[in-house]
Amino acid sequence: MIHFTGTVNEFDQQRSAAAAEEAVAMLAHRLLVVAHRYELETLKLLCRRRLESGAIFVDMVPETLVLAEQHGYRRLKAKCIDFILGTWDA
Repeated sequence: MIHFTGTVNEFDQQRSAAAAEEAVAMLAHRLLVVAHRYELETLKLLCRRRLESGAIFVDMVPETLVLAEQHGYRRLKAKCIDFILGTWDA
């Protein structure tokens, strides 16, 4: 956190593998938790946007849904619910 400069390089890297995308999503989730703890508004925004625009994965849905509910992230919450409903129907 000491070296946070307003960007997260890992978010901007173009990756094609699903495993790499999942790793970036998990990083965004973990950083969002830390950003809330230390009130880093820019990092919160970057992480939230990354989660809202990227893929959601099974392993992260429960915690992400709780986080979205706690902090009023309606779009992220809706994305998690859509994922759950889509997975349930499959």
